[in-house]
Amino acid sequence: MQGSELVLEQVTKSFSGAPAVDAVSLTVRPHEFLTLLGPSGSGKTTILRMVGGFLSPDTGRILIDGVDVSGVPVERRPTAMLFQQLSLWPHLNVSRNVSFGLELRHRPKQEIARRVHELLSVVGLAELGSRLPAQLSGGQQQRVALARALALEPRILLLDEPFSALDTKLRVELRTFVRSLQREVGTTTLLVTHDQEEALELSDRIVVMRDGHVEQVGSPTDIYETPATTFVAEFLGAMNFFTGAASGQQVRLAGDVAVPVDEGVLAAGDRLEMGVRPEDVVLDADAGLPARFTVEEVTSKGHFRALRLRCGALDLRAFVDKGVVVAPGDDVAVRFRKVHLFGSGGGGQVAPEAAAERPVAAPSAMAVRGASGTSGSGSRP
Repeated sequence: MQGSELVLEQVTKSFSGAPAVDAVSLTVRPHEFLTLLGPSGSGKTTILRMVGGFLSPDTGRILIDGVDVSGVPVERRPTAMLFQQLSLWPHLNVSRNVSFGLELRHRPKQEIARRVHELLSVVGLAELGSRLPAQLSGGQQQRVALARALALEPRILLLDEPFSALDTKLRVELRTFVRSLQREVGTTTLLVTHDQEEALELSDRIVVMRDGHVEQVGSPTDIYETPATTFVAEFLGAMNFFTGAASGQQVRLAGDVAVPVDEGVLAAGDRLEMGVRPEDVVLDADAGLPARFTVEEVTSKGHFRALRLRCGALDLRAFVDKGVVVAPGDDVAVRFRKVHLFGSGGGGQVAPEAAAERPVAAPSAMAVRGASGTSGSGSRP
């Protein structure tokens, strides 16, 4: 089992005076699969390249098993990197592509032959060693690149959006394969992606990044179920956002709309930033519920349906089972399974008990916040 601890201590990197990574501290545990998730420009690829030795930090330290490698060249680090562009040698067959790094390190021929055979068997290409890259499918080429990266037995494997160029079906198959292989081999793995589904499926933990800073670190379940900020909530999954007041087991929204909440008892609170995931917006058959919405739009997503609901100025998205019979123009009752409460400005989540001493605001003071922060649509993708 190959796997090392990776520690970043107050690492900073700037380009043209602008910080791409700003004083980031992070620990990746041995054998862990950790994902850096964030939009373009968040600093995730810069971190990956600094760990691999392709960039040097301006300040801070990068430690592998307690040893500072900040000044160690790429070829001497116990890391291997799988780039988005595979860069396989087109004139070398599969076996030579995998063995190339071992040949540069002057390993014995018998050892090279054994290692190449083992790796091609592991990635399911044992019978294709004599083929050229152009004779392989995209997924097979990706497996060759993975075998090449693993040939030198790295203690840390770095993956820079390696599946982004593949079609959807192949991307799902290959990331499932990579996760199984990582569990078998035990190599500490650091993945960079902006794909939410990929991060949720592959990761032991996720690091959500924004503008060179770490927004939140946690397991996929923690990040999704308990987002620390509105940025994390809207980046990882869909979320309806609005401003309202919590009272008992209901929230009061714009236009004095009161929506029941299933989970827990909400303490009384003044105007709070709230979030509700579309899958937690439930259509209820109880005609006595006070929250009545009109179905504006129904979109089939295959295994579920996406609805857009409206009640006055309040606009909500809901994800329901594909078997739910509903059509535009229908009048439906709504309740929420769960509500996320955030501080002002989209800051950290507010526990219900933290709002206990706040008075309930008058309904007229409430407004639904759309993407621009003004009254209107309360839903963001």
